[in-house]
Amino acid sequence: MNSLQNELNMARGTLKLTPGEYEGPIVVDKPVVIDGCDSTIWANSGPVVVVTSASVTLKNLRIEITGAGGSGEEGVSLKLVAPDTALEHIEVSGRVMGLQEESANWKASSVIALGEFAANTENSFSVEFESPAPAKIVHSIKGVEIEPLKLKQGKNKLRISTAGMRENTILFGELLLNTRVSRRIYLTGKSVKGAPEYHAEKIIAGNLPISTPIQMDPPDDVIAPVVSEDNSVMIVSRGQRLPVKDLEQRELKVVYEHASAVRSIDIDPYVFLLAKNGKARSDEDLIFFGNTTTADNSVRVNTQDVPAVVTVELSRINPEIEKIVVVYSIYDEQNSGDFSCVRNPVIRVLSNDREKYRMNLDNLTTEKTIVAMELYRYKGEWKINFAGGGYISGLPRLCNDYGISVE
Repeated sequence: MNSLQNELNMARGTLKLTPGEYEGPIVVDKPVVIDGCDSTIWANSGPVVVVTSASVTLKNLRIEITGAGGSGEEGVSLKLVAPDTALEHIEVSGRVMGLQEESANWKASSVIALGEFAANTENSFSVEFESPAPAKIVHSIKGVEIEPLKLKQGKNKLRISTAGMRENTILFGELLLNTRVSRRIYLTGKSVKGAPEYHAEKIIAGNLPISTPIQMDPPDDVIAPVVSEDNSVMIVSRGQRLPVKDLEQRELKVVYEHASAVRSIDIDPYVFLLAKNGKARSDEDLIFFGNTTTADNSVRVNTQDVPAVVTVELSRINPEIEKIVVVYSIYDEQNSGDFSCVRNPVIRVLSNDREKYRMNLDNLTTEKTIVAMELYRYKGEWKINFAGGGYISGLPRLCNDYGISVE
């Protein structure tokens, strides 16, 4: 029996979790309040959380399936046997069973792909979208308007309008579809010179795969992200955690890219290797352009490539290392550069040179340093945390936190 289930079994009245992640599945078979404090409960297959008791409240929690799921209960993140379960600020990745107003067979569309559209002019699209229940769409994507924001149960026609976007702007943002629970949906597209201009005559079905390749053909002054042609690429969101057991014997590469920049700016990778106490053992555990590889060659930074590539071989990592933190920081002697200077930054993770995961780093402004991702040991296996967090104070703050001497 897993540790979270043990905590639940011993809880009386309220179980308040320490922020973090917890491996499921769990069964809630007694009246209790579970306050996740923005934690994640995950499992490779469902159901991840099953509620069988009356008078249960779940709040401030993300429940997700990290594996492929399926059409049966293995694809269910939350199963409610008791109809009076109270849900407050619950986000799910996977299907939900037991919500009386929703169909258990309904599955949220993971991507609405607008494709290529005309640059420097307004465009609008008609999108067919089926909602499992009366719902509300919430988003904060700049330059995008969606109407209606309130959906009826069943088929809806959305009008998605984009402001005039500069040539080769990559549109990537998140929508939250809120019923009694929240689901995250991605909106993608790209403005291209000479592409069709749309006025709501293009009908798009909202049932596209998790990732849609974006064809890039930018002008010379734009840094072109190398996008996989393989639809198996998974688009991940900040804070998402995934097991990487199937990748432990492979070579992982991490790449930062952006579509364009308002001025010349240098963004360099830094990799911190941390022991169990959360600190580097010595300054040699910082891998960067001045110390490009570990002694055992398990972690390498190649700054000769454009963009720079971080390579990690998990099977070779020293057993004393519990966490590997991949950081990108802006080098700017005038101290005026930050991530507001770049457009559409993304992190890509490749396995054996094939793109596996992609994370959009939206809403960055005055940050000078970002923690892109963390690879860490969990019960003897490696996992990824797509952190995506930024620091205004820059690299020295992280070095101090991780025990690295800075002058």
